Amino acid sequence: PRSEGDDNTYKNKQLLHRHCHDVKTAEDLKAVNH
Repeated sequence: PRSEGDDNTYKNKQLLHRHCHDVKTAEDLKAVNH
C-alpha cells in the first residue's frame, strides 16, 4: 500500500539523518579531545 511505502520512506530518512548526526557528533568530539 502507498501508506506503508510513505511510512517506510519517512522512517528511512529519519534513520539516515540520525546516523549522519551521530557521525558528525563523533567527529566533533574527536576534534575537541585532540
